[in-house]
Amino acid sequence: MHMTIVFNTFIMYHMFNLINIRLRDEDSFGNIIQQNILFWALLIGFFVAQILQVDFNTYGGFASLQVEQWLITIGFGAVSSFL
Repeated sequence: MHMTIVFNTFIMYHMFNLINIRLRDEDSFGNIIQQNILFWALLIGFFVAQILQVDFNTYGGFASLQVEQWLITIGFGAVSSFL
């Protein structure tokens, strides 16, 4: 279970890092949403794939995470945005 949390936290760090890179390149958050629909579609697809991999993967050795654990890993990823 703890390795699943560590893996999921790493993926959340990566997802928020992708957002930070796009924010650095653009002048405002509104331009990112308006001009980069493909970026957001891929990011959402990446997140959905992560949910499917962690919660429904039986051969990868992952344990299903509870809602609180998902929120904690997303929170750790979001905190990395401010560092």
